[in-house]
Amino acid sequence: MKMLNFTAAALGCIMLGASASSVAWTVDNDFDNLSNGSHCGSFWVSPYEDSKVSSEQGSSGTKSCRMDVAQGSTGWGSGFQFPNQLQKGGEFWMRFRLWMPTDFDYGVYSSGDKLKFIGIDTKDSQGTPAIWYWEWTRENGGEPPYGAIMSNDNCTDYHDCWQFFGANNQKPQRGTWETYEVYVKYDNVPADQGGTGRIRTWKNGVLVGELTRRPTLNNASDTVDAARIFSYWNGGSPKTQHMYLDDFIATNVTPSGRDASGNPYIGTGNYVAIAPPLPPGNIQ
Repeated sequence: MKMLNFTAAALGCIMLGASASSVAWTVDNDFDNLSNGSHCGSFWVSPYEDSKVSSEQGSSGTKSCRMDVAQGSTGWGSGFQFPNQLQKGGEFWMRFRLWMPTDFDYGVYSSGDKLKFIGIDTKDSQGTPAIWYWEWTRENGGEPPYGAIMSNDNCTDYHDCWQFFGANNQKPQRGTWETYEVYVKYDNVPADQGGTGRIRTWKNGVLVGELTRRPTLNNASDTVDAARIFSYWNGGSPKTQHMYLDDFIATNVTPSGRDASGNPYIGTGNYVAIAPPLPPGNIQ
């Protein structure tokens, strides 16, 4: 897998529409060309997070990004800045693989102890952030294993704010590599209300969530500029532990893969991008 090491794969300044991002980019990182103990390439450095390249586990190759967290700590994992912002009408795919040790404790014992899994940062015209979160919910119990919410969303109550998804047999598994993927279409009007805003999530190539009830932007003018992976732990980690991440891909370019329903996705294999069409003025 080619590693772009947080470099935009510039496919040209292709106009995707006035409301969407005008520059296509892809970030690809499998960590195999980095030294053990070094920073995990594409991801940002934070004093509150401990993520380093390790050869203890590897998915497609021999190395991965080991993410450590201390007992009681709320900050861990990492994230990356988009090479170019996304706007209303923009699309985003992110795929990676995770390996949890058999004794990993994700500690979601109550409604307040949810583990922040994926967070995608949006900002309004004043720079005020609102983050869309995909969280792991309770490991045991009757509710679905995953939940999604947009902070600062104008929702009215708990059940209105949250979108829960996934079956009990699709919850995170330990001691094996698992592949997770998320797709977002950005709109302040959700698909259920006649807009285009939607979120799809896959686990091991199987669609586990099609979220169309809530908007993916709070305002039509909001921008999207970063993504986080395990950036926050409500209540703190129950113990000192770690997890491994590998085969990371993030892009605003439509992938060539299709899931069982025909939806574009990166999937579990190698990633191939489809370049967006040229604007009409460039067609001879």
